[in-house]
This record gives sequence, C-alpha cells and structure tokens, in this order.
Amino acid sequence: MALKYRREYDKKLIGKNLKRLREKKDLSVEEVRRYLRLGSVQAIYKYEAGYNYPQADVLLALLELYEAEYQDLIYAQMEDCNFRQEGCWVLFLPTADPVERNVPVTIGSLPDAARIFWQKVQSA
Repeated sequence: MALKYRREYDKKLIGKNLKRLREKKDLSVEEVRRYLRLGSVQAIYKYEAGYNYPQADVLLALLELYEAEYQDLIYAQMEDCNFRQEGCWVLFLPTADPVERNVPVTIGSLPDAARIFWQKVQSA
C-alpha cells in the first residue's frame, strides 16, 4: 500500500530536540563543532534554532554523537505527563485542513505513536 502523503517535519521541533540532546550529553556548541569539523559554530546554532536542517551526513554524525535515534528528533517529548514508564511522546498527525496541517496527539510511548500513525495511514 502506497502512502498518500509525505510527512512534513517541524524544523523548530527538530532544532529544539537537537539542543536538548546536546545539553543532555553536557556538550558545548564548540565541542560539537570540533566533532563535526565545521569552520564555525553558526551552523549548529542554526540547526538548533530550527532555521536549517543538517545535511544527511551531519545529521547521522549528530545522532551518533548524542547516542540518539531519529525518533528523538521528530517527536516532541513531554517532560511532565502521566506516562512515566517510557516518556511521553507527541505525534503530529496530518489533517485535511490546510490551516491546521498537523494535530498533536499525546501518546505514552514511541511504539504506541507508530501504531497510531500506521492506523491513520491505513484509514486514509
């Protein structure tokens, strides 16, 4: 079954998650710059502010450095919710409404998010 739409990723959310992951590892922007062998820290600030996406090779290097998975970037993790076991994830489900393109749905775990997303895709 072919998907009927391409998922849209939120640059601001990805940037926020990149910053959260860097800070979780207690790394400075300068340390990340050296690891990535970049000329200046400006690119990292732009990634974290959500102005630009990292190139694919840089993104993979960041995930490796932060010991993270891509899901850690594309979902909003809620720190204070009722789902304490695995964290709490917010899945943005596409809607037909062009004004409100994505609807946030709070979910208890990433597997639950994947299941709900797949059900949404199948019903579309």
